Amino acid sequence: MDCSNAHLYNREQLRDMAENMPVEKFKDFESHLVPITSTQHKELEPLGELKRKGYMRNQPCVCGSGDKFKKCCWDQYK
Repeated sequence: MDCSNAHLYNREQLRDMAENMPVEKFKDFESHLVPITSTQHKELEPLGELKRKGYMRNQPCVCGSGDKFKKCCWDQYK
């Protein structure tokens, strides 16, 4: 997950980006990435406004900041 814009990338997308981007630019881009588990990925997929808000809002943020998702990356994701 990219914490700067909350976009979810899979391995194939990251591999393609690494091949097509200059090394310096990819390293800067890579610094914003946070690994997430498949369970977290499933929870973050767009499920509809009510279901997503009802579950992920009060969970710890996936970026590892220690804050709740709603206080950290929520605005970037929705």
